[in-house]
Amino acid sequence: MGGKRAPKRVLSAVILGLFVAFVAVGLNASPAQAAVTTSALRGLGSNRCLDPGTPTNGVQLRIQDCAVGNANQQHMYTSTEELRVGDKCLVARSNGTTSGTPVDTNVCDGTAGQRWTFQANGSVTNQLSGLCLDVSGAATAAGSVIQLWSCHGGSGQSWIRGTTLTIVGQSSGRCLDDRGNPSNGIQQKIFDCLGIANQTYMYTYGQQIRIATRCLMASGSGITVGTPVVTYDCDGSSAQRWLFHANGTITNELSGLCVQTTGGSNATNTLLLLSSCNDANYQKWNRIGRATQTISFTPPAIATLGAGPVALSATATSELPVVLTSGTASVCTLSGLTLTVVSDGTCTVSVAQAGDSTWAPATVSASIAVKVPQSITFALPTTVGLA
Repeated sequence: MGGKRAPKRVLSAVILGLFVAFVAVGLNASPAQAAVTTSALRGLGSNRCLDPGTPTNGVQLRIQDCAVGNANQQHMYTSTEELRVGDKCLVARSNGTTSGTPVDTNVCDGTAGQRWTFQANGSVTNQLSGLCLDVSGAATAAGSVIQLWSCHGGSGQSWIRGTTLTIVGQSSGRCLDDRGNPSNGIQQKIFDCLGIANQTYMYTYGQQIRIATRCLMASGSGITVGTPVVTYDCDGSSAQRWLFHANGTITNELSGLCVQTTGGSNATNTLLLLSSCNDANYQKWNRIGRATQTISFTPPAIATLGAGPVALSATATSELPVVLTSGTASVCTLSGLTLTVVSDGTCTVSVAQAGDSTWAPATVSASIAVKVPQSITFALPTTVGLA
């Protein structure tokens, strides 16, 4: 006895699936490295600068009188968060992690004991220990040694980053001078340049012009023509912030007025005040001891071969023009601020500002991974049968 065979079910419908996906693959650009900047570090409590003397292995840092152009006081903060002096790095001695560990210069090796973080309150912390850069005993005398210590926010742990400089009138050839008395309300003047402390200022990262423990400001936070330029306790207000411009003028952030001598005089002992900017030479100043500038550069998020030119943007805080170059011409080319990718690979873009008599050079770079679009073709079989 035989049973009836079940009919074979056949899926006779023709199913054709053709999926073509064009996937533009472009990796995100790596973040631009922080601009390499060089500045002095001035102690808030001591008004003296971090100084290793001759930077050799195992030499403990000290504070010394700040001096214009002193290479031993020029600390380069690198994109890898090192503090370099010459070819040496600041380091916790023997990678120590306890309070009292001396801070030395030594061969750069990239370890956490040689990496530092600048905090918003002015302290500088060692990334290995979390301890603060500290003047031993909160001393203020020249020659006092530097160590690591538990962070407490005191003046011996507060550091001001900036450029030590003298400010010289282009018209007079005379130097900005605090009259030997950086007290509250003392109006600034010009005087023969002597290379003395009265004429040694610091332009900080907070756009203050500091002399000793005081800041230059528009007297009484004035915003009118004729307002005296005086020293006063630093408070971070816009009346104490100053902008140096590429044409040599110095403007007060609060009022937008320019610093000049009274009546435009070039005579020694002439006092300084604010006035409407007119591009006259008596409103123009040279800075001896080049200031630090930084470059702002945001690379493209995606670079895809064949997608067309990409417009880039880059500016320098000096307001001087920047130059963009490709380090990988076989992958990408540049014409001004326009990027064109020509093949897949890694595109390296560098942005540079060469500096001038006022501004130190600065560079920043970014790497962009570029890949070609790819297509995927996938077809289903025309017939599928069930046994």
